[in-house]
Amino acid sequence: MNKKHRFHFVIVLFIVTMVTVMAPQKALAEGIYDGITIDGREYKPEIREDKYTYMLPYEADVSEIYDEENKPEDLTIMKGSEAVAALWVNMSETDCEMMHQDKGRKISVTADVFNVSDDLQQILAAPAEIKGRGNVSWTRAKKSYQIKFDEKQDVLGMGSAKRWILLPASYDLSMVRNAVAFELAERLGMEYACDYRYVDLYLGGRYYGVYILCEKIELKKNRVDIESVDDNIEKALGKDVMLSDVDVRFENDDYSTAIVGDVRIDLTGGYHLEFDNYYEDIYQFKTQKNCRVTINSPEMISDGKDVKTNDAYKYIIDFVQKAENAVYSNDEEELLKYIDIESFAKMWIMKDYLGEVDATNNMHFWKESSVTGDGLIHAGPAWDYDCSMDRDSTSASTAIYQYVNMESDGSAKWLGDLLHHQVFRDELLKQYYIFEYLFTTETVNGEKTSSMRDFAIQEMASYADSSKMDTARWTGTEDFCKRGPNFNDADRAVSGNVVKSFLIKRNEYFAERMGEIKEMVTVPYPEPTPDPNATPAPTTAPASSPTEVPTVAPTKVPTQTPVVTPTPVPANNGNTTPAPENVFKRGVKIKDKKDKAIYLVKSVKKGKIEVSLYKLLNKKVKRYKVPKTVVLAGGRKAKITEISSNAFKKCKKLRRVIVRKNIKHIGKKARKYVK
Repeated sequence: MNKKHRFHFVIVLFIVTMVTVMAPQKALAEGIYDGITIDGREYKPEIREDKYTYMLPYEADVSEIYDEENKPEDLTIMKGSEAVAALWVNMSETDCEMMHQDKGRKISVTADVFNVSDDLQQILAAPAEIKGRGNVSWTRAKKSYQIKFDEKQDVLGMGSAKRWILLPASYDLSMVRNAVAFELAERLGMEYACDYRYVDLYLGGRYYGVYILCEKIELKKNRVDIESVDDNIEKALGKDVMLSDVDVRFENDDYSTAIVGDVRIDLTGGYHLEFDNYYEDIYQFKTQKNCRVTINSPEMISDGKDVKTNDAYKYIIDFVQKAENAVYSNDEEELLKYIDIESFAKMWIMKDYLGEVDATNNMHFWKESSVTGDGLIHAGPAWDYDCSMDRDSTSASTAIYQYVNMESDGSAKWLGDLLHHQVFRDELLKQYYIFEYLFTTETVNGEKTSSMRDFAIQEMASYADSSKMDTARWTGTEDFCKRGPNFNDADRAVSGNVVKSFLIKRNEYFAERMGEIKEMVTVPYPEPTPDPNATPAPTTAPASSPTEVPTVAPTKVPTQTPVVTPTPVPANNGNTTPAPENVFKRGVKIKDKKDKAIYLVKSVKKGKIEVSLYKLLNKKVKRYKVPKTVVLAGGRKAKITEISSNAFKKCKKLRRVIVRKNIKHIGKKARKYVK
């Protein structure tokens, strides 16, 4: 080979070498910085200080996108947690911007949900609309959204529904507080506690962080499952007919029945209401105690007028006022005509134990129909616990708002002022002793812990890697997570430790709190001040000085532990007396005659009892057939219409459960205990 040929060979070899070395980086530079496509979805990077970061679902396969050995220093690939599903909302960047400019703007999208434990198998892809939601939370950079599918969808096993809420934890760096609250509500047996799942949210290909995807509080099947006034109207008039669109008159002075032609429509329930400190113009009214009440449902009786001037709302406004009058009266029998004491006691426990800062400001509640249901006001479901569990320091000036006390000034003040009534305090103690294990500290391997603390640790571990992506996505973004001088949270680790510590310290406080309540006695409310213009009537001489408003003072009373459930009465064999009638009332737990199971009384109407299978006592059973009826202790026969969530808990050998048409409702967690 002469010099000329040798020179040409060296040049060619150099070019081939450079092409070989540079080819991967060239391909990388041309494509990966603008976006990468995996399984037909284009992911966009976060760009900070000329560095590019991709935040991908756990199972995303990037092996064909770039060569790890040749990955440049300005490129980072992050992946979420294995236990966290991905929610991909297919929308344009323009639509995303418009939604963030106007939270009420509804954007048509396709929503895909992936089960990451199933190799990113697409388990849902459906048309939907998305919009913003929230009050103060909408001002945060990491915002809250509502997704409404065109058709009902069973999202991640939570039951079929159209509307779903995405909670951003924009006040909670640990991102676990709402999950702890939802779980506590479920364990307390609160009716219709919200189910939830953690998801990694993608809007228009961009990662938006870890969210709690949860059920929306609404009067629907798989939600607050009661007959609503909207249901009553739809059955009577048709799906698309508003009560305001037809000629209507009202029967009875209390406006409890609407009459359209020859059709009678029940207006006694159900209603979804909310004690709300936020002012709302049209769908809100004030009670005499200045409690703001927002009417979230029904919607089909509205004519766009203020609820205070719409006759169709007169019944519920008057009913709520009568309930308030009973709360601030000395008549406990009257109170029980309006208030479901058990649900209010459980809500009190939720708010006081978890130290929610809006304890007596905000609260959801609902009322059943007086015709097809119990006609009472029920507290719940529990909602919005971002600012709880020492989120605001309990040593700060805001500490007073983290306890459910009497004589507060919030819209949900009923909850604290119910402490005035012995019947409510008795129910509080009863529920506390039933669920005391939830508020008990144990020492395991030298470390103090509790069931709720263990749950919080488990949840935080489940989304740990996704949490790192969330941190990378939002760190440096102004005001993405609300902070203040009294806030304990400094970063995610600190926030998580605050929650874990709180769930130990609060147990000691709560035991003392229950002790104080046990010793409280009722001081009667003063009688109403007479109208000075009224006709005088013979009275005793007035006091020389004004009467002070009494408060409940701790006075020593016997510290006997209240009975948790009625003692089952033996079956009548000729030598015993049947159980007294008052044993069989709503909310009572009682064994069956043969001690096979515990049942929860759901309703007693005209002598007929309906119960829920609450707990199966034979934990070794392999196959179980739920009967249609059961003879309860004491000899009364009851119809079984429901199966509670924990009915089969710890039945480790149970493989098959046979359910017949008599069962109208099965608790959300019941199925998971059947192998």
